[in-house]
Amino acid sequence: MRCDICAGSMGQTKNNGGQDYYSCANPKGHGGLTVKRECADDYVVRRVWARLVNADMNNEEDQEWVAAAALRFAQQTDSAGVEEERRETAAHLEHVKQSIAELQADRKAGLYRGRDELATWRATMRQYRAYENQCVARLAELDEKTASAVHIPAEWFMPGEDPLGQESLWASWDVYERRAFLELFLTGVSVGPGRDPESRKYIAIEDRVMLDWRPLPSKQDSEEEDEQEEALLTL
Repeated sequence: MRCDICAGSMGQTKNNGGQDYYSCANPKGHGGLTVKRECADDYVVRRVWARLVNADMNNEEDQEWVAAAALRFAQQTDSAGVEEERRETAAHLEHVKQSIAELQADRKAGLYRGRDELATWRATMRQYRAYENQCVARLAELDEKTASAVHIPAEWFMPGEDPLGQESLWASWDVYERRAFLELFLTGVSVGPGRDPESRKYIAIEDRVMLDWRPLPSKQDSEEEDEQEEALLTL
């Protein structure tokens, strides 16, 4: 969360009445900026949940937005390092395939002659094939894990009448779970002043708090990921 006046960060404070506020950490130069924590949290969370619940799965942009959030969720919950293991296994598979091709080429070139050398060739080929099968089987297992993980929990699409009510998921989460949820959809939040500097008129919360939605993955991002994967496979 940042101050929209100076772009500085905002921290949590309490007033004399014990109410929680978000306040600009660098008030010098603009007199300070605060917003009630309850009001800001309520607005931000309801906006996020409203967009998620109302996502149209027949709309390509909404599909991409939900899919990108689902992938980030899978990465958040990937405590076992599934994606990292998959990349390593894929690199091993590519390497053993290359070794098999080279071994076959050597035999065609006549580098293995006589019974003993051919026996060595067959034994080596069996080892390579066995390892190849192991890699293929492990990749299938990892792909299944990834496929089952890359989704947004179904209950998130049905938060109930009040997403922030006492019986809601939000109410059951601690501060870290709440931050992790918001991080799936937002890169940040900015807060503007509470009053118009000229008229001193009160500004509603929806006109003060601006959400920075995570952008959809671009084609360039996809191409860079493909290039990174190709580089890993050639190691």
